[in-house]
Amino acid sequence: MISYELKEKIQQFVDSEISVEELEDWLVPRLHLFIRDPDSDNANIVAAVELGLSELSSGIQSVEDFRKSLNDELVDFAAIFIQNPSDISVTTGSNNQTHNFERSYSSVYIRVSL
Repeated sequence: MISYELKEKIQQFVDSEISVEELEDWLVPRLHLFIRDPDSDNANIVAAVELGLSELSSGIQSVEDFRKSLNDELVDFAAIFIQNPSDISVTTGSNNQTHNFERSYSSVYIRVSL
């Protein structure tokens, strides 16, 4: 699962709310946090960002192509963010298991496959 902060920052870039430089300036000091586990979703999306930045600086792709490729990456890691999980229950899988969330959680992510 992608961290909320990482997903939001990439989404801001995809939505043209921040520049390439702002994305890079935010990401670089945090890289060690996101790549701690090289097999994690965070590490995978950071690798996509780093590759895109490299291709952008080499002239292989445009900023718009980079935004589109990161948007495609975010779709692959789609999640639902729920503010008050104590108010819901979720039924998942073919065996229809129902999960109720404890009140102690302030938020949860649910990964979905599209």
